[in-house]
Amino acid sequence: EFESDRDTCRFKVTGMGLAKIRIVDREPFKTVKVKSEGGLPMGFTFWIQLMPVSAFQTKMRLTLHAEMNMMIKMMVGDKLEEGLNHLAQTLAALPYK
Repeated sequence: EFESDRDTCRFKVTGMGLAKIRIVDREPFKTVKVKSEGGLPMGFTFWIQLMPVSAFQTKMRLTLHAEMNMMIKMMVGDKLEEGLNHLAQTLAALPYK
């Protein structure tokens, strides 16, 4: 079960119910901020920031602020870091248009 529009994404998580994430702030060519709104075992806010260095070079920063208890952090902390690194590599490999 998945539903999305321009700013929100709703999906079913097995054993947890309906989860929702929403874009809460966007500044074209600079920042996108996404926030969870329930249905997950942790709340989070995620930012993608783009900083121009030159005409053909941009630095990117991914920031994740997650509210989780120690048990969940021990279980998923490394996986979250791997996921962010993979996302950064994927975004960096996208062709310039």
